[in-house]
Amino acid sequence: MFYPLIKLIIFIFVTLICMTLVIDGVHSISASNWTINPLSEILAVVFKKDINSLNQFICSIMSPLLSSTCTALINLPAWLIFCILAITFYILSYKPRKPFHKISYQ
Repeated sequence: MFYPLIKLIIFIFVTLICMTLVIDGVHSISASNWTINPLSEILAVVFKKDINSLNQFICSIMSPLLSSTCTALINLPAWLIFCILAITFYILSYKPRKPFHKISYQ
């Protein structure tokens, strides 16, 4: 029942992976060295805030242990976070095949 929704979420995350890899690649080419944009920098641009106010917002809405974990996670590269989420949803949507299902022995 939820498999089409999970497949759509996987597709969205794979699309975001491609977009962030292209953006990082263009930044690397223009800067003539390897650059990686963390997710916090992308979120700060999307929400039109600075990174410090974004971190303070995360700390204010969550418990201290969870906020420190989330702050550490959003400082990772965006494509890595989207890749982990896509793999996680792919594992959740995996349906094992039944043995001898639709196999014709002729």
